[in-house]
Amino acid sequence: MLYLLDVPKWQLPDGQAHRIPASLPACLLIYLACQGRWTDRETVAAVFWPDRPREEARHNLRVNLHRVRQLLDAFARGDALQSARSRVCLQLPLDIDALRTAIEASDGALLLRLQPTRWLEGFQIAGFDAFWEWAGVLRTQLQTQWHTAAAGAFTTHDAVLPPGVWL
Repeated sequence: MLYLLDVPKWQLPDGQAHRIPASLPACLLIYLACQGRWTDRETVAAVFWPDRPREEARHNLRVNLHRVRQLLDAFARGDALQSARSRVCLQLPLDIDALRTAIEASDGALLLRLQPTRWLEGFQIAGFDAFWEWAGVLRTQLQTQWHTAAAGAFTTHDAVLPPGVWL
């Protein structure tokens, strides 16, 4: 599973966890995994290389998709990255999927374990402003949804925790 609600890491089925290195291929991996569906290559290239000519951006994307596949191969998940001429898809199990399930169910116990306050903690590389903007927007969305669900869960279950203790 890919963990993003804390320091980014990949956990193998045997429980062993490996930190995701802060790199451009890792940013691309995170972006594609969070999309979880087929995404146009043009859209992805525009997020990472918005100021580059189209062909250069697409070339950079091809090179870095190869690096993403190498990273995934290290976790025996290279097959999770699918690509076609004009689009790409990466489907991995994510902790934010569990968070979204907890939010939908207003599951207070799970919400307490899956707080989005540490989203991508310690993961930084310079540049790629559109990626960081996307990551910030997603973090804000997750936090807002979490707060709403937590308030409902704790009200429903007569929790005695005051709102300031939730985070």
